[in-house]
Amino acid sequence: MADPTPKPAGCIICSRPKSPRAVYCKLCKKLIDRKDDRVKVITKLRVQALKDAWDGQCFRCYYSGVRVIEDDPDSPRYLRFEHRTPGDESSVVIASALMNDMKSDMDESEFREAVKQIYGKFFEGSKFDEAVMDLKYWRR
Repeated sequence: MADPTPKPAGCIICSRPKSPRAVYCKLCKKLIDRKDDRVKVITKLRVQALKDAWDGQCFRCYYSGVRVIEDDPDSPRYLRFEHRTPGDESSVVIASALMNDMKSDMDESEFREAVKQIYGKFFEGSKFDEAVMDLKYWRR
């Protein structure tokens, strides 16, 4: 007996063409299946992060809005799965490699404050508030 539930015509993340029995296109499937030995990959969270980052034409970085690149690990715009709070698997978003490396061991609020201080204070000639360097998640 045939499955009465119709399958979506395109990938459930990006709507690009997919195999008839598949749920994802080849690119989205490849992104979801990326190995990461540092954390336990939770597929549904990666799927949601990709859906949230998809703008109808491409994936965009959560922090900068820049179009990320899926196939060049050497690019600063390379798509990475990033945790808004370090170690919190429920906080996965899509980020460019550059933003992910800059944010590193900071939670989202610490990162935003550090960027504000660098731009709004240091680059503009004011005093940098060193308290923004008291980071909860820094582990180096």
